[in-house]
Amino acid sequence: MKYLLSIVVLFTLTAAVAAQELNERKFIKLPGTVSGEITFKDVIGSGLAKFKCGNLIVRAFKHGGGWKVLTRARGDFTKRRCTFTLPPMPAGVNFIAFLDPEMPSCDQKKFDATSSSPMELKPGETMKYNFIVTKISCVMLK
Repeated sequence: MKYLLSIVVLFTLTAAVAAQELNERKFIKLPGTVSGEITFKDVIGSGLAKFKCGNLIVRAFKHGGGWKVLTRARGDFTKRRCTFTLPPMPAGVNFIAFLDPEMPSCDQKKFDATSSSPMELKPGETMKYNFIVTKISCVMLK
């Protein structure tokens, strides 16, 4: 009986030491990804005739600095719907995503869109986030 009790105590101590060592190690977390849609509510101006989904750059950066990722949107702008998928990003870190348009030459232009609040990916997560462009306009006065 004493032999069995000493084995249990030894096993418990070994498990406790191993658990403490695991807590002190830094694990590499699986990255996650963010993808979604960009929809347009109000599209104004003849200057947007050559505008394409590829003119929209989706950017994400670590809240407080440190890293950033970006991608170009894809899709058919004439249908007022574009899609995007950002490259893998570190999990467990707060980040913010926003749209950065490459607008054509216009005399008057405006771009109003949503941007994210700080978000955080779980390891291996594929998060869906959708942007809404409330107004995009490009007017040529000539």
